[in-house]
Amino acid sequence: MRPPYPISRHLLLALLLCVSAPAAAQKAAAGAGGPAQGEAAADAESDPSERDRKARERFEQGRSAYEEGRYRDAWEHFREAYLLSGRPQLLYNVGQSADRLRLDAQALDAFRLYLKHLPDAENRREVENRIRALEARQQGDAVPEAPAEGEGGDEPAGEGAGADVGAEADGATASGTDAATATEEAVPQSGRFYLRLSLGAGGLASSVKGLAGNATASASSSIGLLDLRVGYGIHPKLVFGLAAQLALGLSPQLEVDRGPLLGSSKEDLERLNASLLGVFVEFYLKPSRRGFRFNAAFSGGRLSISDEMVLIDKRDATGGALMLGAGYDFRVAEAWAMGVAANLTVASFSNDPLSYGLWLFALQFSAAWY
Repeated sequence: MRPPYPISRHLLLALLLCVSAPAAAQKAAAGAGGPAQGEAAADAESDPSERDRKARERFEQGRSAYEEGRYRDAWEHFREAYLLSGRPQLLYNVGQSADRLRLDAQALDAFRLYLKHLPDAENRREVENRIRALEARQQGDAVPEAPAEGEGGDEPAGEGAGADVGAEADGATASGTDAATATEEAVPQSGRFYLRLSLGAGGLASSVKGLAGNATASASSSIGLLDLRVGYGIHPKLVFGLAAQLALGLSPQLEVDRGPLLGSSKEDLERLNASLLGVFVEFYLKPSRRGFRFNAAFSGGRLSISDEMVLIDKRDATGGALMLGAGYDFRVAEAWAMGVAANLTVASFSNDPLSYGLWLFALQFSAAWY
């Protein structure tokens, strides 16, 4: 009979192999699963359609944040959209957002890369002017790069962020994100002063009541119009301010009806002018302050009217006016726009015993700066 020791040793070895084999198999399976899952995630991340979706999502978030004045959020969203899509048009948005935050170095990097990738961009001159302004500001007294939205705890991005974005995006997959729209939708921030000068032409009509002998009269004239407005952007779509308007009668006439016996007559007036000063508000359908706009003004003023026959009191009449209008603005530069508008003014004036009702319509052409 063979001794029992070798048998026990063989059984022990078999038991050890049985225990260690499942553990090794589990470890091998886990090790194999880890890289496989990582590769699958990487494949999903590099999928062009997925990158396109994320880029579009980031772009829309950035545009909404910019329109609402949340420039730090906009800056971060536009940078992410650029990293995902690699479209150089987005560099303009990155630069605009950094500029609003007074991150001069980052804005310069983004604008320079924008022109490097798109040397024939339609807004090249505008971007070059902004680059020169930022360079001049950097050469002067240092400006603290503090967040513009009260985000005291957030640190400004480090210098050269724009260059880093460009370096990473060189190998990125281009997507269908409509980043060109971002350039068109660049929005002037609220909190900016506004100046508009308008010249126009139109017509004026006025009724005259309170004449001696129960006579009635009406005055009319073609007019030239000068309109000056100074305002402040209290919202990306809203401007509030002061308006001054001068309407000069070019061919004023007065028609007087003295009743059945004396009949009516028509004569030229010496003058028929109206001057108004008041407050106005303008509302833009788009926050870029271009496109359609609506405006209203409430004013006080004077009506200057006199005739050679001294039928009408030569004293100026005083009163109030309401003006309503609509127009369309075309942006011609970053801070400039040309516009056209149609305005209707209704006013009431008096210089006892006479009273005047006035209607004024004008087509105006304007230049605006903000």
